[in-house]
Amino acid sequence: MAQEALIRAPEDETALCEALERLVFDLIECYEGLERVGERRMAAIRGAKPGELSATVREENEFVQRIADLEKHRVAIVGAYAKRMGSEAKVQTKLSWIAERLEGEARERIGGLVERLRETIGRVQGRNEVAQEATVSLAMHMRGLLRKVAEQLNHARTYGRGGLVEPGARVVSALDVRS
Repeated sequence: MAQEALIRAPEDETALCEALERLVFDLIECYEGLERVGERRMAAIRGAKPGELSATVREENEFVQRIADLEKHRVAIVGAYAKRMGSEAKVQTKLSWIAERLEGEARERIGGLVERLRETIGRVQGRNEVAQEATVSLAMHMRGLLRKVAEQLNHARTYGRGGLVEPGARVVSALDVRS
């Protein structure tokens, strides 16, 4: 098993601040990308386009992997700041907590980026909740359609354990799906 290279935060204060800013900016880009792909995923669900849905899922996975990679950098950078600033939360220290304690222009600049990241993550989470509800609704609809087809093909017309008409013994049948 190959060992991952340990990611270290810069020791210099200016370089550490630049690394934090770059990290937050990269996270924003990833979450904004997830937001765009999420919009296309919802369009694919609404349009019942499985090919497009599959493509958006692949793209989402790429963004999620990039975010996972950035998380390793976040742990190093936040850990360094937590140690310098005396945060008891250590690597779980919030980016906003760090931004509030920065000096000068860095406080405003990084604080604004952290707020933008928080808002973007909130929008992505909201869209994901809507997509989940739409997916569950679509799955229930498809299950209902399949149940109706099974009812029509059930020649015995018997009820199953769930109180619904379920397929009984196998009977050779045909269903014309073209008309």
